Amino acid sequence: MQNLIGILLILLVLSCKHLDVTQIERDTLEESIINPQLINNLNSLIETKDSLSKLDLIFSEHNSYWIFFHESEEKCYVSILANFNFYDKENLDGFLKYRGKVITFYNTESSCNRGIVNSSLINIKEDEIENIVNYDDAIIPPHEPEIFLFEINENGKLIETTPLESM
Repeated sequence: MQNLIGILLILLVLSCKHLDVTQIERDTLEESIINPQLINNLNSLIETKDSLSKLDLIFSEHNSYWIFFHESEEKCYVSILANFNFYDKENLDGFLKYRGKVITFYNTESSCNRGIVNSSLINIKEDEIENIVNYDDAIIPPHEPEIFLFEINENGKLIETTPLESM
């Protein structure tokens, strides 16, 4: 009996060790890690980019999405950038795997975050992220990444804007 309990405890410890916040299901992801308004915008962007890549060979599939916080003219912003298979290792705060994509986060400690991304629940920096490469090591095709910019109001609500409006 003691051997059985010992084996069960070992299996429990090993299974807990393999729990990975990067594999959290959609409902948990929305409730605990990312503001639902931001995740809805991210979902729309992923669906749009995936459908474009299926329609035409010119549009490559985007497997990396960058979310970053920044301030301009005393206003706070969060941006989503649809990218190819690379990330910025030097400035990376963390990442998640979501819907077969890698979502990377930057400047999450900014006062602009306002609880939009729970930085304690994203995977911390790693030496490498599987299936994408560091920006400095990537062979990047000529392209102009599309940036979706949202102003963050004082209540933490996201207001879609264009990048030029924030400059």
